Amino acid sequence: MERAALLSRGEIVLPEHLPARILTTTEGMAPVEPVEVQRLEEIEREAILKALRKNNLNRTETAKELAISRRALTYKLQRMREQGLPVDPTSDQPVS
Repeated sequence: MERAALLSRGEIVLPEHLPARILTTTEGMAPVEPVEVQRLEEIEREAILKALRKNNLNRTETAKELAISRRALTYKLQRMREQGLPVDPTSDQPVS
């Protein structure tokens, strides 16, 4: 990545800046199916809610347990709310 960043001479790293061995490795990869992405988001949501319950809705401790920043956790919860997903582990009121 450092090499690619140096070769790019700008803020954007393009495929031509990557070593050939990286490009040939990714060519044979199958694209990710939307169903797989949805399942991954569901797993993430379940992990977040489980960790919130375990930590008594303490966002700081939940973020530490999930190895993400508290800010990232807040954004994830906000995104879930915007999608209309229940983010309250107890189902009585939203987690804030």
